[in-house]
Amino acid sequence: MSVISRADFNTSTPLDRSLPPASGDIQMPIIPPFTNTVLPNGVSMFLMRGSAQPVVKVDVAFDAGSLRAHLPLLAKSTADLLVMGTQGHSAAQIMDTLDFFGASIYGSATLRRAIVSLVCLQK
Repeated sequence: MSVISRADFNTSTPLDRSLPPASGDIQMPIIPPFTNTVLPNGVSMFLMRGSAQPVVKVDVAFDAGSLRAHLPLLAKSTADLLVMGTQGHSAAQIMDTLDFFGASIYGSATLRRAIVSLVCLQK
């Protein structure tokens, strides 16, 4: 990854918006190989290793997107509530614990899935 500094831009020449920007060859992204394992409870787990950053990301996806919801915004609201505490732990307690470990958790919903994501340091 290269970093472009502000000094690299020539601001003395006005930008001609009538000309399209220069294009280059499209390069295929490098996608690491993955493995698929079925856990004893029948849940499929996909594992993809990347060594660029010492970070672990876990996404848990459920068949519970907005197409399955019977009310508007129900899937999104439910996904948001998944990280807002439990009977035994408040949202603040959960966030404090995650913060201690350098982790974050969030929920999201798409048309077909509700997803809970955890991102944390590898060690």
